[in-house]
Amino acid sequence: VTPRERRAGLLHQLRGDRDDYVLRPFAVDELAARIRLRLRLGPALDHAVLRHGELVVDTEFGDVTVDGQAVSLSPTEFALLMAMLAEPGEVVSPDRLAREVWSEPASANLVQVYISYLRRKIGPERIRTVRGAGYVLEP
Repeated sequence: VTPRERRAGLLHQLRGDRDDYVLRPFAVDELAARIRLRLRLGPALDHAVLRHGELVVDTEFGDVTVDGQAVSLSPTEFALLMAMLAEPGEVVSPDRLAREVWSEPASANLVQVYISYLRRKIGPERIRTVRGAGYVLEP
């Protein structure tokens, strides 16, 4: 294997789902240093499974299940659900949801429309409207 092929292989591995990669042959002290570094940094937090009652969200793959059944959400609906999951059980204002979900200013009506889409998919009892304040994600 030429150095260029080895480097291309290394870069390919690092672009995938790996956060480190060692080419063989390797020095044992380098491997030990890499292991110490990983232990010091702790586990990667980019993959999490969030649970709120019977609602389960896999943040890495964007999978959502409700009562054990898979639910297909649009990217906007998923972003709205994630914004509500950031404060489960707390009132989240339509203004805050608009800021977190849409990159440009969104109207309260747009938030209301997407809340209705989300209610249809995850169940109307899971999102409670607090008049004049916002929405609460119920367990």
